[in-house]
Amino acid sequence: MRKLLIIISAITSVVCRAEYTADSALAFADAQYSRGNFSLALKEYQRISFRGDFNDPYLNFKLGNCYLKLGSWESARNCYDQVIRQSGNDSLLVQSKISKISSLIQEESYRHALIDLFSIPDSVYLDYGDEINLLF
Repeated sequence: MRKLLIIISAITSVVCRAEYTADSALAFADAQYSRGNFSLALKEYQRISFRGDFNDPYLNFKLGNCYLKLGSWESARNCYDQVIRQSGNDSLLVQSKISKISSLIQEESYRHALIDLFSIPDSVYLDYGDEINLLF
């Protein structure tokens, strides 16, 4: 009987244990963000970042987006600034600058928003002009 309980316990722990992987945590966080559960998505992105599973600009961009949705403008800007420093991807760089400008506008820091807006090269307006126009 004791052996049976040990075997059942071992099988249950293997079956019931949820394997943490960075990919599954990221998928869960992305799903929560898509559903509008920004606080939960933020916690998951922070956990992934803390564990060091992903150390790339995309994670910081997602963190910034959560902070932006939650109205934490300074935290959002800090994340976007990290992306701007880290990113080798032009699209992500521009998206981060636009999002940072959006956070500055929300905080009514119009002067800083204009300074950042004018730092975007003219060539970018061809691809992102509609998004930039939506800021104002």
